[in-house]
Amino acid sequence: MNDHVGKPFDLAQLLHTIRQHVPHSADLPAAGARAPAAPLAVAVSAAAQALADAQGVELQAALSRLGGSPKAYARFLERFIGDLPRQMAELQTSVAAGDFKSGARVAHTLKGLAGTLGISPLVEHSFRAEKALAAARQSVHVEEALKPLVAFDLDGLAALLTALREASPEPLAAPVASRRDLHDLHILVVDDSDIQLAVTRHQLELLGAQTSSAESGEQALADLRRWPERFDAVLMDVQMPGLDGLETTRRIRDELALTHLPVIALSAGTQPEDREQAMAAGMNDYLNKQLDPRHLQRVLREQIERARGTWLVVLDDPQSPPSEPPAGVPADGTWAAVTCLNHRAALERMGGDQALFVSALRRMLEEFGPMQHEPAPPVLDATTRATLAARMHKLRGVAGLVEAGRVCTVARGLEDLLRSGAQVRAVVLLWSPLCAALAELDEATRALRAPVQATVDSLANGEAQALGNGALSAFHQMLLAQDLDALAFFAEHRPGLSRYLGADTVLQLERLLDALDFEAAAELIGQSSTV
Repeated sequence: MNDHVGKPFDLAQLLHTIRQHVPHSADLPAAGARAPAAPLAVAVSAAAQALADAQGVELQAALSRLGGSPKAYARFLERFIGDLPRQMAELQTSVAAGDFKSGARVAHTLKGLAGTLGISPLVEHSFRAEKALAAARQSVHVEEALKPLVAFDLDGLAALLTALREASPEPLAAPVASRRDLHDLHILVVDDSDIQLAVTRHQLELLGAQTSSAESGEQALADLRRWPERFDAVLMDVQMPGLDGLETTRRIRDELALTHLPVIALSAGTQPEDREQAMAAGMNDYLNKQLDPRHLQRVLREQIERARGTWLVVLDDPQSPPSEPPAGVPADGTWAAVTCLNHRAALERMGGDQALFVSALRRMLEEFGPMQHEPAPPVLDATTRATLAARMHKLRGVAGLVEAGRVCTVARGLEDLLRSGAQVRAVVLLWSPLCAALAELDEATRALRAPVQATVDSLANGEAQALGNGALSAFHQMLLAQDLDALAFFAEHRPGLSRYLGADTVLQLERLLDALDFEAAAELIGQSSTV
C-alpha cells in the first residue's frame, strides 16, 4: 500500500492523499484543467438537525464527507437502516457458532459504515464489540460488549430519515448531467444480466458514450481480441457463469497484453475482499452496481485520463432536456405509495426513463417472481449451493437496480449464507422472507406496471408496423449491398427492430454489425422475417 486514510475520512484529505500518489497528475496539461469545487453550504431543516443532535449523529460532518448532499446522505442512511437487522442477525449467528473472527468482521464493517454516516453511538458500540470479539474464546466473554450494539434502536434514525426527505424534496428525473462528459468514448459493458446491460448502456449513452455489450467473459475476450483498439474502457461484471470477470480480466492483461486498457469492476458485492480480489486480478477500480451515474462518469473519466496521460474534452450537451413522459406514465405520487421500492431513486439512476424502469422491473419479476411459489431447498450439495448463490447474487443486483430494497436485502443475506457454507436450516429461515418480499413487490406494482407497459407496447407496435411496411426490406437491401448506412438505420430503429424481430435477434444483429459482417446480418434478417 502507498498510504492510509482512516474511515470516516474527510473528503478534502482523501483527495489530497490520492493526488500525491497519481504519477502523471503533475504532467497533465494545465489548459482545460478543472478547478476543485468550492465547499458546499449544507442546509438541513431544524427538525432534521434536532433529531440528529438527539441521536448523537454528527450530521454536518457526515454531509461534508458525502459532498454536502442531504439527498445522498438520506439514500445511504436508508440502505443502512434496511441492512442493519441482517448484519445483527449475522453477528449473533457467528457468535452462537463460536466464530468470533467473523463476528469481529461484521462489527468492523458496522463501525466503518456508522462512522461514514456520523452515527457516533453506534461507532462506539461497534468498536467495543469488535475489540471484545477479537480477544474472545467463549461466548460469555462478549455478552456484555454486544448488548448495546444488538439493542441499538433504529427508530431515531428512521425519524431523521423522514425529516431529511420531507425537508428537501427533489425534482423528479432531473437530467443526469448538463455536459456530455463521455463524448466520443466507446465503452464495452460485460454482464450476464440483460437487465443490467440495458440500464448500464442507457446510463452511458445519456452521458454521450458509445456502447457495446458482451453477455459473457468469453464474448468480451473475443471482441477485444478482434478489435483491440476500439474500446476506451471496459465495465466488467465480476460474477458470471463460465468465465467470470476476474479470470476474464487476467486474460485481457496476460493473453491479449492490453495492460493499459481501463477495466472497471461493476458488481453487487460489497465486502472489502470483493474489491481486493478485483484489484488483484488486474482491474483498475471497483464500483457497486447500485451506483449514481455521476459517480460512474467520474470514475470512467479519471481512469481513461490516467491511461492516456491527458485530459478528455468535455462538450456542452446540445440536446434539449428530456421530453415529458408519454401519456399513461404514472406520476411519482402514485409510485410513492409503494413502500417496497424507492421509485424516485430508481428513476434518477435510469436518467428519468420511466419506460426503462418499468421494463427492468417487469423483466426482474418475470425471471425471479416465480420463486415466491418455490419451496426452500431440502438439501444443499455443493452444486446446488453454488447455483443458488449465483442466482441470489444476480437477484440482488437487479433488485438494487430498481431500488427494491427488501428483496435486495434478503437476497444478499441468502447469498452470504450460501457462500459461507451455512447449514440448510439457516437458509430456510431466510427463504420465507424472500418469497414474501417478492410476492409483496409483485402485488404492489402489478397495477402500476400494466398501464405503462401498455403505453410502451403501443408506441413500439406503431414503430414495428412502420418498419414492416417496407423499411425492413430496405434495411435488408442495405445489408446485402454492404451499405454502411445500415449502421445508422440500425441505431435509429433499434426499438422497432426489437419489437418486430425480438430482443435476442437484435442482440445478434448488433454483434454482427459491430463486426461489419453484413452478409451474416442479412441472412439473419431473412431467417427472422418474411423479407
